Amino acid sequence: MIMNKLAIVILVLITLSTSCKNKDSRKEYFKQYVQNDYTEKLKSFPEYLVDFFPSQIDGVYGMSETKDTTNECIYFMYYDLSNIKSTSIDSIFSSKVKAVYNAVDTNIISVRIKSRIEDDPTKEMFYNNIFINGRYYYPVPYFEKVDYSSVGIKSEDIYSSKTPCGLTKDFTIYVLGSKQGSYWKGLKPSEHMPKDWKNGFSKGVCVNTKKGIVIYWFVIW
Repeated sequence: MIMNKLAIVILVLITLSTSCKNKDSRKEYFKQYVQNDYTEKLKSFPEYLVDFFPSQIDGVYGMSETKDTTNECIYFMYYDLSNIKSTSIDSIFSSKVKAVYNAVDTNIISVRIKSRIEDDPTKEMFYNNIFINGRYYYPVPYFEKVDYSSVGIKSEDIYSSKTPCGLTKDFTIYVLGSKQGSYWKGLKPSEHMPKDWKNGFSKGVCVNTKKGIVIYWFVIW
């Protein structure tokens, strides 16, 4: 009787051990799958647009992109949603930028995807110049809302409809590079952008040190 009970206990322990190993194996496989997918996404874009993106993904993260030229822009964004080093990242990029804006700056020039403008024509904006009130405002993407509630992130921690870029007031936007010109086949000159900037690209990082959120991005229009 005692031997039978012991055998049952051993069998249960073996089953639990096997189950844990299988779970860890599946978790590792999924992590590697996501990493490979992210790596392939970066490779699908010109290196000069993504050379500042992190090579490895970790923690709580998200991605957003469009390659559909009918949207009149191309972009890719990597959201690092639990970055404990966001303050140091803020310091690093502040010394390497072309321009710095606060998310609430009303002079920000944002590139919106065409379908969103069609859904809400009141959001359509036309810009005349990137030089405003003595400083350059290089175009940045409008950050469309993505639902990250499944990983415990509230939309209001990232997005706001009250700012010209779609991010909350706690974000600082660092533009690392921006040039006018044609950089993606199939994109027609944008009627919304200023003269001489009808086509172009911008790239950069948005940092919210209060929430520990860092967004790496580029946009082509």
